Amino acid sequence: MSRIALFTDVSINTNLKIGFGAYLIIPESYLKEKLYDLNKKEVKLKKFESTSSTKLEIETLLWSLEELEKSHKEIALYGNVTIYTDSQCIAGLSGRRTKLERSEFKSSKTNKELNNALLYRRFYRFSDRLKFEIIKLKGHSTSIIKDKIHKMFSTVDKGSRKALRAYLDKNKLHNKSVA
Repeated sequence: MSRIALFTDVSINTNLKIGFGAYLIIPESYLKEKLYDLNKKEVKLKKFESTSSTKLEIETLLWSLEELEKSHKEIALYGNVTIYTDSQCIAGLSGRRTKLERSEFKSSKTNKELNNALLYRRFYRFSDRLKFEIIKLKGHSTSIIKDKIHKMFSTVDKGSRKALRAYLDKNKLHNKSVA
C-alpha cells in the first residue's frame, strides 16, 4: 500500500480574523518522480472566519484529514500518511499530548479550558485513527535550495496567500496584515 503525502498551510488577516487554509494530497511516490508536474488545481482551499493563526493551522489540518478519510479510506486506515507543515504548533502537538490530557486541556495558571482544546482533542482522535507522521518544514525557504518537498509546500503556501489576497481585494478589505 503506497503512502500519501499531505501538505497544509494557511494565510490569515489577523485584524479581520479571516484566513484561508490550503492542502494538497498526493501519493508520496510523486515526490520521487522527476517529471511529476503539480497542477495548481490540486491544491484545495477553504475560507475560515473568527480564527487566529494557531487555530487556523489546526482547523486546516483537521479539514484536510476529514477530506483524506473520505477520499482515501483504505490508505488512511493503515497509517500511511505523512503530513508536511511549517506549523510549530502542529509539529509539537504529539509531544504535548500527555501534558494536555493530564491537565484535561486546562491552563495551569487559570484552570480554564484552553482556547483550542476542542481542536486539540480532534487532532488526537485523528492521530489515533490514522497514525500519521508529521514532518516540520522550514517555511518560506529560498527557491535555490528547494527540493521537491519544499516546492510542493511552496505551491500550497502560495495558494493560501493568493486566495486571501483575492478575497480581500474582491471585498475591498485592503488591510495588509497578512501572514
